[in-house]
Amino acid sequence: QQMIGVDSRLFNGIQYAGYPFSFLMGHQFFDTTAAMPGTITYDDVFYNDVQLLYDEVSDKAIVISNQRRVELSSERINAFTILNHHFVRIVKDSSGKTPISKDGFYELLYNGKVQVFKKEAKEVFEELSSEQGILRRILEKLNYYIGKDSSYFPVSNKKDVIAIFKDRKKEVRDYISNNGLSFRNNKEEAITKVSAYYDQLTK
Repeated sequence: QQMIGVDSRLFNGIQYAGYPFSFLMGHQFFDTTAAMPGTITYDDVFYNDVQLLYDEVSDKAIVISNQRRVELSSERINAFTILNHHFVRIVKDSSGKTPISKDGFYELLYNGKVQVFKKEAKEVFEELSSEQGILRRILEKLNYYIGKDSSYFPVSNKKDVIAIFKDRKKEVRDYISNNGLSFRNNKEEAITKVSAYYDQLTK
């Protein structure tokens, strides 16, 4: 573990400029606009106790140093945590076999023999107002993926999960109904619990 000195190579990034306009609704950052304590693995070196922000519009991690916001090079980041949220960088497969459509940071929700990832992406939505000019708001998109056998599978409902875990279809289906898991009301919990259960089955 390394504590960061001001002269660390971690702070060699460019100053984070933000956006030249404000948002009517929402903001670009993960969770909160204030920097949060976290850790980061950069160029394979682990740094503890850093102040981080994660811009989910540009998919960039930002570290605070001497009151400056420094934008880090995504390609050099292996992983980072903000509070108890753990993000890993996934690079899309050049063969096009995987549905991960672009390189980026994905939150790791469960890490066993299979993994569960969440991608919270934000987009800037613009509309024209005759009185106020361009109004911009942040729209949020959530996608979930299961990592299995070196591939990533998108998950949006019960049918998807059963198809991914088809070698244990009956047990998985029973587990979902016996535990009252709802993909509509709490997709994150349902996907995570079923994946952990599948791991137990295949031990």
